[in-house]
Amino acid sequence: MSVSCENVPFSCFVVLFLAAMSDSDWTVDAILEMVQLLSYVRTQILQKHKLRDEVLAISAYAGALVAVRRKYYPVVSTLLHCCGHILKRMESSCLPLAANAVSAEVDAWKAHSTVTRTSSQVATKEQEQVYRAFIGRAGLDRGPVEAGPDQVSGSNLPSYSEVHLSYFTAARIQGPVFFLEDGFSAISLSDALMWAKVNAFSPLASAEHLNPF
Repeated sequence: MSVSCENVPFSCFVVLFLAAMSDSDWTVDAILEMVQLLSYVRTQILQKHKLRDEVLAISAYAGALVAVRRKYYPVVSTLLHCCGHILKRMESSCLPLAANAVSAEVDAWKAHSTVTRTSSQVATKEQEQVYRAFIGRAGLDRGPVEAGPDQVSGSNLPSYSEVHLSYFTAARIQGPVFFLEDGFSAISLSDALMWAKVNAFSPLASAEHLNPF
């Protein structure tokens, strides 16, 4: 299903986001339905819209929160990085999100995540506070499917063909590879599936949709 430009008052969505996120105890459930609706907007329309970056940033941020509660931990920090990158390239934003605050959430997440944490890394008191607030916004997953990362068949096997490095981690991809829309950047198929389940838009922040299914 596609939504025409005339039927998508993006500015109204931004107002609703502002209202929902103004509550100190807000969770991703307060904005998730709006984010999911915006994911149906055609790429050609979104790329030309003046609020394109707002839509992409809020989609990536909401995706990170949903990834936390579904335990898609390998893509949480990359979703936050994507949101922060979009916020930095915007001259101004009416969203209640700031690049420095998202960056602090990335650092706090990495300090707690076994996926990225080093043995010498210890969370500071400030990072503890940021982490607890971020996790609180994720809320609880009430879906029928058990939470946990996606892992496609062969994802732990080495690749004996051409070597591809992950756009997310710069590490060699093991198992099936998924190429992004530029035809060059690649991520693992497992990461692509997890990303697409929580954020419809590409990690390249181009407003292209990600479809690894």
